[in-house]
Formats: sequence, C-alpha cells, structure tokens
Amino acid sequence: MWASTKKTFIARLGIDEAKTLAPDFVVQEIPAATGEAWSKVTISSIEDLDKLAPIILRCYELEAAKH
Repeated sequence: MWASTKKTFIARLGIDEAKTLAPDFVVQEIPAATGEAWSKVTISSIEDLDKLAPIILRCYELEAAKH
C-alpha cells in the first residue's frame, strides 16, 4: 500500500473565496455536515502551508469573530 504524497487543508470558506486566497493551488468544494460550504485545498508538502498564510489567516479571523 502506497501513501499519497498529496495532502489537503480544509478551510471553512466558500469555494470562490478560497480560490481567491489560494490561487496557485487546486481548490475543491466539499459538503460540510453543517450545510456550510467548505473548501479542500490540495498541498504537496508542509512548505505549502507558508504559501497558504492568507487563507489560514482568513479562516482564523472568521472563527475568532464567532467567539
């Protein structure tokens, strides 16, 4: 059994906003249990997380605003 080299980052953002914040990545919409639109961003290495700073910060801002 081979492990995939592709990993994903799940963002609680709609597909359009996620694609805008992560333009160099493959972004797919996924259904969320809560009915909200979530997005899955495919990354190939941990170093990609540095490039995803804008989307990570946006997710944090939205979650922080809820509390």
